[in-house]
Amino acid sequence: MIIKVVDSPAIPGGKGLVALDDAGEYLPMQVACTLEQEIGEEIRVQITFRVDGRKVRLASE
Repeated sequence: MIIKVVDSPAIPGGKGLVALDDAGEYLPMQVACTLEQEIGEEIRVQITFRVDGRKVRLASE
């Protein structure tokens, strides 16, 4: 998985984060991406997806 900074005029500051698969394709149904960074700690990214039942589905075993 790749987290990329992209131009986004809809976001204040004009930049945003998106999640991509290893081939560089956008992961579907992303609605939010939050980055947390603290001195001396690993970077944490939280991605929120909309579950629409088609492109993104919940599965159980």
